[in-house]
Amino acid sequence: MSRPSDRRAEGSREIIVGVTGATGAAYAQRLLTWLVRREGLTLHVICSQTAVRIIEMELGRRAGGDRLHVEDWVLPRDQWRARVHDWAEDNFMAPIASGSHPVDGMVIVPCSMRSLASVAVGLGDNLIHRAADCCLKERRRLVLVPRESPLTATHLDQMASLARGGVTILPPDPAWYTRPESLDDFLDQVAMKICDHLGLEPDIERRWGG
Repeated sequence: MSRPSDRRAEGSREIIVGVTGATGAAYAQRLLTWLVRREGLTLHVICSQTAVRIIEMELGRRAGGDRLHVEDWVLPRDQWRARVHDWAEDNFMAPIASGSHPVDGMVIVPCSMRSLASVAVGLGDNLIHRAADCCLKERRRLVLVPRESPLTATHLDQMASLARGGVTILPPDPAWYTRPESLDDFLDQVAMKICDHLGLEPDIERRWGG
């Protein structure tokens, strides 16, 4: 089946990034650091309330106003090249709450087990889950980056069910064959994989055999 990201030019992609309350906020931060600097890209960013607490705990970033915005924990606005929409998780009036709004894909990074379960059963109880449900029903790219260990049989069953429905389950497991020298190398590898599965060119090309 042809997907929107297969039909549009690179410079006109539209991507949703959901950030939920699992450990690993640095994965979302690195991906968004790449994406907000990309000319022509439209981004829809949604952080859950639990994700905000994790960002404060793990990254030491706090809201500069009424709530945490992208510029508070990723990059300041004067470094953005993408068009960025920053949505509250309870804003069901956002256009991405409808499958009629065309997007090229979505990633939830990190993806909590609660969010994974909500997507698996079509719960749609916040904007992240609802936007993911729209991607599923419209046959659009959907990437989940789950952060949990060990996994229960229920977790595995739900992941298998989503994978059969076309969802990419992408645990943030970096490769060692690239001989990573720092935490930044691990973060770059995971961000690169996410970009690959969203049909976007990554900011680095450090691959196997490279």
